[in-house]
Order: sequence, then C-alpha cells, then structure tokens
Amino acid sequence: MAVLVLVVAWIVPLLAYALNLAGLLPPLVLVLTAALLRVGRTLLDRLVLAAALLLGAICAAGLIFSYWPWGLHPVPVAGAALTVLLGYALVTGVRPRLPRPTAAALAPVLAAVLATLALAWPYLRADGLAGRLAYAMTGEDNSRHLAAMEGIRAVGGYLFAHSDAAARRWRRTPCWCWRWSGPPVGSPGGCWTRSGPSSWPAW
Repeated sequence: MAVLVLVVAWIVPLLAYALNLAGLLPPLVLVLTAALLRVGRTLLDRLVLAAALLLGAICAAGLIFSYWPWGLHPVPVAGAALTVLLGYALVTGVRPRLPRPTAAALAPVLAAVLATLALAWPYLRADGLAGRLAYAMTGEDNSRHLAAMEGIRAVGGYLFAHSDAAARRWRRTPCWCWRWSGPPVGSPGGCWTRSGPSSWPAW
C-alpha cells in the first residue's frame, strides 16, 4: 500500500506536467488537503481552512525548495506535497471526504469574486502594457511585490538563499525605464514614456 501511495503521489504530477496541465496541481493539493481535514461544517469552511494551512506550510517548505536541486519545478514540488498528504492519510487511516456544497456558501463566494473583480478591474481595462504598468507603479508596494515574486520565480527559491544568482541575473537583465509625463498618474492627458534600456539594481 505504501508503494502504491508513493507511485500515485508522483505519477499524477508527472502526467500533469507531460500533458501541460501542471496548473491543475495546486487546486488538486488544495482539494486533497480540504478532504483530509475533519474541521469545518461546510465545503467552503474546509477549503478556506485548507488554504490557510497550505499558505503557512508553503512558506516553511519554501526553505527546503530553495536549497534542494529541483527548485520550484512543479513535478517535485507537487510530488512532495502529495506524498505528505497521502502518507498522512495512510498512517492515520483518515480517508479523503468532502462535505456536500450548500447554497449558503454562495454568498461569501460571490462577494469574494466581486472583490477580486473590483481590484483587478483597473488592470483589465488598462490600455496595454503601459496602462497596466501605470496602475502597478502608482503604489510602490505593488511593484516591489511583483519584482520579488519574479525574482523568486527566476532563481527557483527565496532570494536570500540565492543572492548571488539573483544579483547576476538582475545585473545582466536589460529593462526599460518608464516615466509619467503630464498630469497626475492615471489622469487623462498624460502618458508613460519609455527610456533606456537600463539594468535592474542587484538585490
């Protein structure tokens, strides 16, 4: 049984990656985690609790992912996650089970969807890359988070674990500098103008 669990935990990510369906692996891990929990009365309760649990676990597991040789490749990351989850089910005897969806869960789900659309709307209606960049640059925190996430993706782990690789990559990476010309950012009559190329500063 243990061998079968191990095979399933790794064959699923391998097949998903081979079929260009690796984007389905995070939702699969989320649903399986929710199915192994025994708290929460509704399906939405389970999914929210599972998401909170996974967010904390991913932050801690990121330390391992930053130093093992496979980086953030979806097959080993998802394979490790499924191994832990299926191994937990095997050892404890807990079988995956989800509550039935209820109509009461629709209200918070719709509220979350509307909030997401409200936050994304300026980017969705922006005029091309320059427009989306304009909205992102109105808040320093937005651009800083985007740069940090891109850095983590590029080096395959936390930046402090790959400071040399991050510094080399950003010193060599050409980029265009954008400057807002005209009235306050985002107001009619102004525009973003491009100058460069230059290089990102080292981390």
